[in-house]
Amino acid sequence: MRISDREIEEIHKKLGIHPLPDDYAALANLKEVFGDQTLYLTADGLHIWEYAKVAGAEGQVIIALRIASWANGENTDLSLHKPQLTDVTIKLDDIPAAKVVNG
Repeated sequence: MRISDREIEEIHKKLGIHPLPDDYAALANLKEVFGDQTLYLTADGLHIWEYAKVAGAEGQVIIALRIASWANGENTDLSLHKPQLTDVTIKLDDIPAAKVVNG
C-alpha cells in the first residue's frame, strides 16, 4: 500500500529512514512486481508497510514487511520472497486510527 506523507514523516522521525524516491532507477520495475507501494530499501532488504492491530496497543500501528532480502554481501542483488513480518512496528501517535488491516 502507499502510505501517507504524515506516515512517511513518522517513520523517518522514529527510524531515520526514507522511502525510495520517485526517480529511483529501478522503481518502475519494482512497481510492476509489487504494485503501487511505498518501498523502503534498508540494510536488511526491501520493505513495505501495512496497518496492523497489535494487542495492547492503542491507536494506529503499522508494521514493516520484508519482501526481498539481499542475496549477496555487497547488497547489490535482491532475492524476492513472500512477505515476511518483521519486529519493526511504528505507533502513529499523531495520526488518527482510521485505517485497519484487511483480512
